[in-house]
Amino acid sequence: MGTRLRTPTVVGVLGALLLTGCSQGQAPVVSSNWQVTNVYTDAEHPSVLPDTLAGRAHLAFGDSTVVGDTGCAPFTGSVDFLDGDGERVAATDPTAETFEFRDLRVREDSGCEGAEIFFHEGLLGVLGAGALTVSRPQDGELLLTDADDPAVDKRGIRLTTSS
Repeated sequence: MGTRLRTPTVVGVLGALLLTGCSQGQAPVVSSNWQVTNVYTDAEHPSVLPDTLAGRAHLAFGDSTVVGDTGCAPFTGSVDFLDGDGERVAATDPTAETFEFRDLRVREDSGCEGAEIFFHEGLLGVLGAGALTVSRPQDGELLLTDADDPAVDKRGIRLTTSS
């Protein structure tokens, strides 16, 4: 009898571990610090993160807010998380397909120049586009692309986290 009880228990525990493993790769949008690794502005300008901004450009999401830094200047704003029907959902809802940014406020006393300013303006330009479609190319990665951009190479932002 002991063997019969253990087998279902072992199968149940293994099943639970497998299900847990499947969901671990999806870093939560909130409670994570997202590093900006790429900003795609157009097909003619490949994304290059200036070495001086590496690790400084980041975003963090709250339930309806975003705070971050372009590497040149800090910013704050509001964000709505929308499902496939355009209905507002919680930031933690896995059906959120679109992030809609608004009311971005930037402190512009950066002291940046050249490639740093290009990156700064590119990041703010994409965030300022409003609605960005969300995809998760890999575990711990978000790709936000301009939902209204008809181009094949859409404007967008690639973010990574280790959370």
